[in-house]
Amino acid sequence: MTIAELVTWIESHPTTIEVSKWVLLFIIAWLSGVFKLIRKYTKKSQLKIIDTASFCFVDDINEFQGHTNVVRVAFLIDVSVINPTNEKIVIESFSLRYLTKRYFKKYSNSLYSSTLPNRPRAEMGSGIKISKVFFTDFNDDSSKLTMDGVIGPKEFQNGYIFFVSTTWGSWNPRVLKKKIKVQVHARLTTGEICKDSFWIRVIKDKEFIEKWIPGIVKQIEHPGSWGHQ
Repeated sequence: MTIAELVTWIESHPTTIEVSKWVLLFIIAWLSGVFKLIRKYTKKSQLKIIDTASFCFVDDINEFQGHTNVVRVAFLIDVSVINPTNEKIVIESFSLRYLTKRYFKKYSNSLYSSTLPNRPRAEMGSGIKISKVFFTDFNDDSSKLTMDGVIGPKEFQNGYIFFVSTTWGSWNPRVLKKKIKVQVHARLTTGEICKDSFWIRVIKDKEFIEKWIPGIVKQIEHPGSWGHQ
């Protein structure tokens, strides 16, 4: 068909051309909506465990409330929550589960984050590095190091969260190659949940953890810090 013949055909079929135009516009609009929906559900908030900066402090206890083979574990997890969307998100709470010695219902009940007694700190040469934390305020001049969980579009927050568990028997954590597997969940005010899991290294040095976070050993031993449901 030549261009002249095409022009003649279009002029002789105005109704067909008009309908085709609206059908094409409808398809374009539909595809645009589909792509927006895809972007909405693929650009979800993300939680990442920084495994190199996270660890579990394990304290073996001979007896507690008539139980033997008791283990108290403090989980100090460095997490980053990323907001890739165009809207603000707000973290409502963090929770943690760990792999137990049980063969059925392998993971523990959810633990909920507790309050740290001080900011984590580490000597770096002649100075001291103070780490960020979520949700805990201290009487110092470093309020900018406390993350409030309100994350703007295309931004992220990272900091430490703290959990304590006291268990016995098959509810104790399963330790493999000096590591414990944990799952961390962040619940947003929208109801959305983002999560990550990783094998976290185990330490048993009380002096190290007390130097890193002054007052942490006493905090771990206090029942008010045990974040069981």
